[in-house]
Amino acid sequence: MMEIRKDAPKIKNPNYFREYDSNSFFTWGGFVPNATQSPTQLWKFTADGDGSGFWSVEDKYSQELSSLRRSHGGAFASTPDSGFYFGGFEETKTNIDPKMPLGGYVPGYLQFNYTTPTGLPAWMNRTDTPYSPSGTLYAATAHYIPRYGSQGLIMILAGAEYNSTNQEPGNLSMEVVSFIDPVTKRWYSQKTIGEAPQPRRWACVSLDNTYDIFLFGGLTNNRVGFGDVWILSLPGFVWIKADTKQQAPRAYMSCVVAGRRQMITTGGAEPRSLQGKLMENPDTFNQGIGVLDLTNEYDSSAAAYESSKAVKSWYKEGNLASVQYDTGVEDLMSSSFSLELPGLGNGAGGDGNSTSMGDHQNSLHPAAMGGIVGGSILAAAVAGAVIFLLRGGERENASLENSLPLNLTAQS
Repeated sequence: MMEIRKDAPKIKNPNYFREYDSNSFFTWGGFVPNATQSPTQLWKFTADGDGSGFWSVEDKYSQELSSLRRSHGGAFASTPDSGFYFGGFEETKTNIDPKMPLGGYVPGYLQFNYTTPTGLPAWMNRTDTPYSPSGTLYAATAHYIPRYGSQGLIMILAGAEYNSTNQEPGNLSMEVVSFIDPVTKRWYSQKTIGEAPQPRRWACVSLDNTYDIFLFGGLTNNRVGFGDVWILSLPGFVWIKADTKQQAPRAYMSCVVAGRRQMITTGGAEPRSLQGKLMENPDTFNQGIGVLDLTNEYDSSAAAYESSKAVKSWYKEGNLASVQYDTGVEDLMSSSFSLELPGLGNGAGGDGNSTSMGDHQNSLHPAAMGGIVGGSILAAAVAGAVIFLLRGGERENASLENSLPLNLTAQS
């Protein structure tokens, strides 16, 4: 593993915007621990193709950024031409402050357009945010789905908002999901079908090369953690819970689908360990990495997995015809959009193979998720079983303790 340093202060919870047509990404915002407002800078990392790269400051946006309110812990996602950042919390605050508007939560969302011609504004601050009653958002996930609408959609899942009644964070339900067309900036909402995941913060979300969105982990207000895996299947908007016989609760991590059969999680922590000293016990995810695997071996040329029988049956039984779509959603689901994005296959984290909505192909098998294991690879007891491979050796948690996102509470 290679470390690449940059001449910048250490900050928690920044956002990241990927520039798809180059080997680079941007980062901006984050929590400033010294309680003084930080310089407004947009940093860019450019990979060199040899496992390394370099950091630079994008000075051309300095004037625009000076007028924007920096925050940390918002949800972010990238489209082919823009980065979007939703919500967040005042950059110098760790607790809800009743004296501040919305307790310190930052309403609205930002769009950063990488393709804006020189001399024109690249950053836009928008206030229409129907994903929560207060228009605020924290510890949520935003995910780009390049399959529907004119240029894909961005969906918001999980997270919390500012509850002005009790001046506490209010976790958001996933019984109704909100998403935006990044081109028209029109918001949509849709009621989901089936049992929805419990409300939570700091979960992670990834998208396979199908119409299925995977949600893993997270925590509640009292740091009770989740180790469950859920699938939100589109276009039916149906939630399906994976059959995980053993679970490893996790929060604050990132996850991504890699190849045809694995979801990799990096970073994060077991929520209960945050109640004590984090570095006293080894991380249950050795090296901070977990791999959700379909088999007991890796084969780069293996065929992609199909959806579970439960998912296939739901569509084959004609349930899609009975879905009551909210205004405008049915038209979006009928207008399939596919875009080749570097590193994402057909724009969805897979291998680039086409998918069939009718057969709902190439999804990870939710009913076969057998458990979470540590150390070396275990032989699957049943062919096709899904297991978590927690790879690597012992690790120390001192650096992790200093880098975890913040879990907001009311100011005492």
